[in-house]
Amino acid sequence: MALSKDSDEDGDAWDGMQPDGVGEDYMPEEEEGADLDPGASGSSVPCGQSGKKGPTSTSAPRGTRHLPPSVVTAFKAALASPLLTEKSTTHMPTLYSEHRSFWLPSPSPFFQLRVANDASDLNPPALYQPRFFYWDPQPLTRDGSLYCPISGCNAVLNRHGTLDHPRRVVGLEDLYWLIGVRCRCPDCINPKTRKKGTVTFNSWDNRILDSLPPSLATFFPARLTARSGLDKAVLRLLCSACGNGVGTKQFVDMLSNLHHRQHDERHLLYLNSIFAGPGGRGIGKWPTDTIFEPFLKYSDPKGYGGFIPSSQWLRDIYDSFIELHASDFNQFTAMLPLDVGALDHSHKVTKHIALIDGVPTYTALMSITNQYGDIRGAYLCTSKAHSQFEPALHSIADSLQQYGHQLPQLFFTDNVDDAPLLKRSFPSLAEGVTPVDPNASLPLFTIPGDVTVTLLYTTNQIENTMKSIMDTLQVDDKDQTIVIGLDAEWNVRPGSSSLSNTAVMQVAFEKHVYVIPIARFTAKGQLPRGICAVLQSSRILKVGRMVENDLKCLASEARPGSVFTGAVELAQLAKQRHLIPAARTSLSELVALTLKHYLEKDQSIRVS
Repeated sequence: MALSKDSDEDGDAWDGMQPDGVGEDYMPEEEEGADLDPGASGSSVPCGQSGKKGPTSTSAPRGTRHLPPSVVTAFKAALASPLLTEKSTTHMPTLYSEHRSFWLPSPSPFFQLRVANDASDLNPPALYQPRFFYWDPQPLTRDGSLYCPISGCNAVLNRHGTLDHPRRVVGLEDLYWLIGVRCRCPDCINPKTRKKGTVTFNSWDNRILDSLPPSLATFFPARLTARSGLDKAVLRLLCSACGNGVGTKQFVDMLSNLHHRQHDERHLLYLNSIFAGPGGRGIGKWPTDTIFEPFLKYSDPKGYGGFIPSSQWLRDIYDSFIELHASDFNQFTAMLPLDVGALDHSHKVTKHIALIDGVPTYTALMSITNQYGDIRGAYLCTSKAHSQFEPALHSIADSLQQYGHQLPQLFFTDNVDDAPLLKRSFPSLAEGVTPVDPNASLPLFTIPGDVTVTLLYTTNQIENTMKSIMDTLQVDDKDQTIVIGLDAEWNVRPGSSSLSNTAVMQVAFEKHVYVIPIARFTAKGQLPRGICAVLQSSRILKVGRMVENDLKCLASEARPGSVFTGAVELAQLAKQRHLIPAARTSLSELVALTLKHYLEKDQSIRVS
């Protein structure tokens, strides 16, 4: 005995897995090119997946592929089966009225090979056994009628025979085939031939499916493309895979493994039947001249006729599904809570967006997630500027209030500069919140009891005090210097980022602190002579935080040509002494690091 050699021809397009087999479809001539139905004379109205285009092939030739012989044989047998014959009493095919199923029954391979007395009983085509799904919704509607889906026409469609070819659908472990019927509108006029009664529709036309009751339409098992289809269960698995980071290329690999495993199991069943021998008496009982028919390869069109779609084909189906249900996804997203949020910019997605003249259109994808990790919003931004996504944050706040959710109580971000923006967009983030100073546990810094604080308001008070400071300098000692503490405050100018004129000066000298309101002087563009003399003297060192900036501002508000010198920046001095790591350290941090005390700055009164 011997197994005959596979008769595959060299270079057959069906060898291998066909990674680019999008267009290698078993599609009849009537559905090649455009989705036209030439079954009726002169008809040119789209059928099949009409109304909503699915992904089409761009990588394979559009020549018609023949159906595998096993599919042709089983399809002809199904059409001749009494299961598809309409009964006069129920006006339904026997498959619906008695078997109450859409699937045509098919024998199990076990019973095909259970008892094999000679080699003719071991028939590989019996193991191919394609599955068929029969779709004729007309007798299943409430009134037993389908109505024309074309706008303006409400005629009852007439059944116009069974389609001459089945439609292939890619399932999870194998392929199955749809058997449909053609429906004809008696009133519509064909736009090409101008003949009445030649407009037809396939029973799985999307416009017809949309007109069916949901309880019936949900049982249609596939999402159809222009020339093929994908099982809904596989589509759901594809959506879950893409949503969890598994790409379509990896998904094709998984689908290929499942399909080839199904083929290999049937091949193994065939070989086990040969090994069992005639009547189960052992392999040695076969006649020595027995030749067994070969079990052909997975993709051989003369045998199993397997088909694996390409990753691009699956990606197109996934994209079209997402686009079709975009409004539903947006509605669902808008109804999610956001008690705790997280904001982040990603620069990975934008790298996959086409460039315009070599320049990227978007630089970042800003995403917001809630406490469950659900995406609450995602927005493409041309830059990371707050103005790019602030309107989106306001819209999220509006949707939260619209659907009865509370505003977020906590928000995470990797940029501390986002805090003011988030507080503007979600006022709840600032409610009942008091900023905690990390140095608040240190002893409170207070003015010593022997230091007096004096308000200098009149010009005489200011001149006399400044003169007393100048008098401490000895005329004959040019190297003598004295130290004063200096600080200045400005009034708030709402709606403007620029500074107004200096309002208050503070001068600390020895055991005295002088508070000097100078707004009335700076408004006239001049300062008292005594203040100018102190600030212009290089022998008087002005010590403070950002004191150099204070002196520049005061000089610009004094008499023209004034130059104030002698600034000593405390932060730079502390950094030179290695007391602090950076010169941008604030005054309160300087006090904490050097004096080990907490300098309290009440946020409610700090408005300048």
